[in-house]
Amino acid sequence: MFFWRLVSTLLLLYMLLIAMRVLLSWFSASVHGRYWHVLLRLTDPYLNLFRGLAVLHRGAFDFTVVAAVLVLVVAKSLVDAVLVYGRITLGLLASLLVGAVWSGVSFLIVLFLLLAVLRLLTLQFARRYDSPIGGLLEAMVRPAVTAVRGLLPRGWQLKESYVLLTVVAALTVILLLGGLGFNWLRLLLRGLPV
Repeated sequence: MFFWRLVSTLLLLYMLLIAMRVLLSWFSASVHGRYWHVLLRLTDPYLNLFRGLAVLHRGAFDFTVVAAVLVLVVAKSLVDAVLVYGRITLGLLASLLVGAVWSGVSFLIVLFLLLAVLRLLTLQFARRYDSPIGGLLEAMVRPAVTAVRGLLPRGWQLKESYVLLTVVAALTVILLLGGLGFNWLRLLLRGLPV
């Protein structure tokens, strides 16, 4: 049991190192110094495994760190399950994988939900449409707005704020129903024998 506790602790510490690397990358390079390079040597080899996956790069978004952390979370969950149950069953493994998938999907839903709400706020309260923040938010939510407009009957034109309200409502419903569905599926899978 000591071995599994040690592995669990090391996985947690490594996730913290990755979080520190992400947070420190937001500041200027002059702040980093020698410890920054040590942190890069510790985290970059693992993160580089995910950087080559094109599916993790979508436009302005790079989900490399999200995928890398999700893999560590699943690994830590497996180790913690060994500590609690003494073994891993197929059902428990499937349940953990489904939970990891939902974590990633729900993160993306919440991200786009926040972007849509911020875009709505900039539409309502910004003095100028061509503000840098408004333009950036508009570019980020454009795929969702285009998808909703594609569902409208031919010839219908809605203001962008109404389309964004529809996007916010749809993402909220998807988040709530998806959470319930994935939790039900996880409980069902966890009960599988073997």
